Amino acid sequence: MRTPQSSKNFLVQTLLFYGNLSQFCERFQRQKMQTDHLTDLNVALNCVRKLRNQVRTVYFQLENGPEVDTQNDLTKDKEAQYVFDLQRSLGGVQAAVRDVEQFVSTLSAPLQLFQLGNVGQISLDENKESASLYVNTATWHRWADKVHEYAGIAWHILNQNSLKRSYFGGHSYAAQKRRRMQNLGFQANPQVDSSILNIGRNLPELSIDLSRPFGNSAVLQITIGRVIKAVVMLKGLMIEWVQIKSFTEDFSGEDGKLDIWTDSRYKVFRKVTEHANSAMLHFSSPIYPELGVKSFLVWLHHYTKLFCDPCKRCGRHLQNLLPPTWRDVRSMEPYHEECRL
Repeated sequence: MRTPQSSKNFLVQTLLFYGNLSQFCERFQRQKMQTDHLTDLNVALNCVRKLRNQVRTVYFQLENGPEVDTQNDLTKDKEAQYVFDLQRSLGGVQAAVRDVEQFVSTLSAPLQLFQLGNVGQISLDENKESASLYVNTATWHRWADKVHEYAGIAWHILNQNSLKRSYFGGHSYAAQKRRRMQNLGFQANPQVDSSILNIGRNLPELSIDLSRPFGNSAVLQITIGRVIKAVVMLKGLMIEWVQIKSFTEDFSGEDGKLDIWTDSRYKVFRKVTEHANSAMLHFSSPIYPELGVKSFLVWLHHYTKLFCDPCKRCGRHLQNLLPPTWRDVRSMEPYHEECRL
């Protein structure tokens, strides 16, 4: 004995089967009608082609006229033969016209009329690219009509199954909704604080002040010796933004709040900011985020001798009035921006 649930599933499967069967029969009938229509259209086009050949023959005969001998003497036999050939060609034209009218009358209207608007005028253009555009547009419209038709059939069949499933018990509307996950975005992650403090202890001449002025995102205000001040914005343990300024500048805006977007007024520190953002992307590691932050801070710590170390390639302290602003991400050696390439 079948249960109500199994009976309902059997009914849905039966509806799906008959829906697919009717859809297959309709598609087969449509393709057969299209094939017959194309056959009649090919026959009509052959008749038109035959009519053009007959008309061309008549024009050719009228252009050349009857045959004459070398003495420009036109005999009655040649004139009679010319008239006979011309009458026979005109009779062929009349027969071809009757065939064209007969087969054109048997043609039916297209199965689907597409409202293409001005795009339909493209088919009148002799350019091959324009003709292909018209054919593609008609194909797209036909595909859209099929999608609309199949969607209507699917909606009609699937609408038969009105079961309301839920992962939670209860009969109220609120109990049937999925429970929302608890939002922990406002809570600070203590792992970030402990990781940053442990990294800062191992780097001399580098002080880190951790704050959260923008919510859960941690902001590191870093001072490296008496040379550089930096602001590093974190999302979890992933670095999102780096800004570098000189030791004499600060990151306070006009309203007294932390400003991490304004660039330094010195070109050398703007260059260091560009290099720091490049290094941030190099050391970024979604799998080991703590290692990425530590590697970046170690790299940044080598700017303590920004104005003291010469370039490893050219051996000079200044080039274009700038010190070596780049530190190699592997060897940490200083290079001018032009020398590192």
